[in-house]
Amino acid sequence: EEEGGEGAAAAAAAEVLSKVQLAHVLARLAGEGGLAATRPWEHELSVGEQQRLAAARVLYRRPTLAYLDESTSGLDRANEAALYAALRGDGEGGGGGGGCRAHVSIGHRPTLFEFHTHVLTLVNEDEAKWEVMPTKQFIKQHRLI
Repeated sequence: EEEGGEGAAAAAAAEVLSKVQLAHVLARLAGEGGLAATRPWEHELSVGEQQRLAAARVLYRRPTLAYLDESTSGLDRANEAALYAALRGDGEGGGGGGGCRAHVSIGHRPTLFEFHTHVLTLVNEDEAKWEVMPTKQFIKQHRLI
């Protein structure tokens, strides 16, 4: 039964890696101990692949809330969109499964606006004053995009 558990976990990991366009990594590492192997991953994976692997960990664990700090800075638009679709639980194989209930992204890319409903902004650093507003309102108010 433990073997079945390991097999199910491996299948779930493979599915998550596929959602973030990293299925090729499994094939590449198949004969070398796979993902369980201890290795210098920073030499094995590009920055974008490392970011997608971090996202895959979030998708595999399915937390209620995920904090993402510059999680797509090394990704192109297509991979960024796929990552956020997977976080929402939609897209290929999504169907409401996977993803997480909520995510907070910290980033500087204007492309992030399309994946979020609200923006939290530090208004006054000295007083630690923050402001939350709907993304559309923020974009209009600041004349962005």
